Order: sequence, then structure tokens, then C-alpha cells
Amino acid sequence: MNAIVPCDLSFFYNFENKLALFTNRLSKGVDILLNKLMYPYISFDIIDQERDQILVFKNQKVMNDFKSELEYIRTFENEAGCLDMPKRHLLLGKYLGFPPKAVEYFSHEKYQMNGFSPINIAMYYYGLVFASYPETLEDDIRWLQNTYGKPFDRSMIDNLTEQLKMHEISV
Repeated sequence: MNAIVPCDLSFFYNFENKLALFTNRLSKGVDILLNKLMYPYISFDIIDQERDQILVFKNQKVMNDFKSELEYIRTFENEAGCLDMPKRHLLLGKYLGFPPKAVEYFSHEKYQMNGFSPINIAMYYYGLVFASYPETLEDDIRWLQNTYGKPFDRSMIDNLTEQLKMHEISV
């Protein structure tokens, strides 16, 4: 059985810009979020398949906003007859609190087959974990600091420096 990553959970509690937490219904700790703390949630899978994945939201309004935005995307998908994965990823990334440039790069490059960069940089920022890319790294760092107001600490900088050296990237 999986557990909610404690650092991600801490980020969810402590930063109001992290509007949702993506997890598995069977994960340890989820019952506390849903039953004791009464956070609203929906079953959610990026490709609309039935799974045990859920999105837990800060409050009912945030959940309703997400559902409205997803329904708007689905309206156009129904007309086109296919899923719009870039738009779905942009929506999910926004609610999970990820930097927009990193989410945009991931969603557009991956799904439009424009030579998706094989190099990604694992970002760890006070419990928020996501992939950044050489093309978006500076914007992602700036966005994180402007949005969440916390500087990168020594361990975060060391981790980034090590990854950049490994990929032979200079910023």
C-alpha cells in the first residue's frame, strides 16, 4: 500500500496556492484527509479511466472550480472526438501548484511530439515535487519564489547544481 508523501502533504497544508493533492484512494493517510479533516475530493484520472486515484481539494469552492474547468475542456473534447491531453495537464498542474512553464513544456512537448526533451530536472521545493526542464528552469525558480515566497535553501541548490552538472547544463 502506498502512502501519501509526507512532504507533499505538508506543502498542501502550508501553502494556499497548492489547491489540490493528487493521490491514491488506498494510500495510507488518505482516510484522515477525507474522513477526519473532511477535505472534499473527486475520483480523477487524467485519461478518464476508472482507477483509485483521487484529487483532494482545499475546499468545496476550489473543487467546484476545477470541475467547471474540466467540464469546459470536455465540451470541446466531445466536439473534437478526442481527449485534449495538453489542456488536461495544464489544468491539473495549475491546481497542484506547479510552475506554469514546466507544465506547459511537459504537456505540449509530450503530446505534440515536438522532440520532448529527454532531460528533466527533478525539483524539490518545500515538499512540492515536479519535473523542470533546461528550457524552463530559470522561469520555474523565479515563479516558485514569487508564488510561494520562500527562498531555495542550501540542499535545494546543491540538488539542482548536481543535476545540472550531471546533464552538463549551464544556466
